[in-house]
Amino acid sequence: MYVVPPSPIRSGISWLRSGDLRVYQTWKGSNIFFLQGRFIFGPDVRSLALTIFLIVAPVAVFCVFVARKLSDDFSDHLEISIMVVAVVFTVYVLVLLLLTSGRDPGIIPRNAHPPEPEGFDGTADVGAGQTPQLRLPRIKEVEVNGATVKIKYCDTCMLYRPPRCSHCSICNNCVERFDHHCPWVGQCIGLTTYENFRYRYDWRANPYNKGVVENFREIFCSSIPLSKNDFRVKVPREPALPTRPIGGGFMSPAMGKLWMT
Repeated sequence: MYVVPPSPIRSGISWLRSGDLRVYQTWKGSNIFFLQGRFIFGPDVRSLALTIFLIVAPVAVFCVFVARKLSDDFSDHLEISIMVVAVVFTVYVLVLLLLTSGRDPGIIPRNAHPPEPEGFDGTADVGAGQTPQLRLPRIKEVEVNGATVKIKYCDTCMLYRPPRCSHCSICNNCVERFDHHCPWVGQCIGLTTYENFRYRYDWRANPYNKGVVENFREIFCSSIPLSKNDFRVKVPREPALPTRPIGGGFMSPAMGKLWMT
């Protein structure tokens, strides 16, 4: 059975120090955070302004020109009712948009170090230039619900991705049940954001053809999985690498990077 590796963030809360940074301040992905880590967006969050404009502008035009014109043919109460309904549905759409774009889409916490290969006892010699990460198999087989599934290793997140998980090249994160990165909402559509994203089902069976009652339960009564990340928890600062002169002492990290390139 495949088990997602525990987040090193939550397991190390006991040794926090004052002055440590929070997770969203040391985040290695390309995401943008607002309100001190309460909202997480993709790097293309600016496109969200265009989406909001395309939603609000037609409603404003409708309320100003069309709904007011109805007062000539109907009573004032009907005009107000139509405008209220239009505004309420618009607010509902904007709330769903915010829940989709500002929520963790199902990011799997990345490891700080690559996992040890299976059967590695820690005493085997590693050749020059060879690291444990290079000795990891790119694909391995795991058993999920009695079926054998192949999972791939992610070099960026240093973990084996669970089934139906992919690495988003835009956000630079591994996302569970990754569907695509939507530029209109500026966020990945994955495990926790798919519930509020219900208009794109290209080349898929319609999940809302179960009847009125089951469709209602699917939309309003189904639970959304919790995030595996706590972006506001404190984490210790990464220790700085010691420096030495090139002649035999320590050298700076920047020079080390130049030497590796």
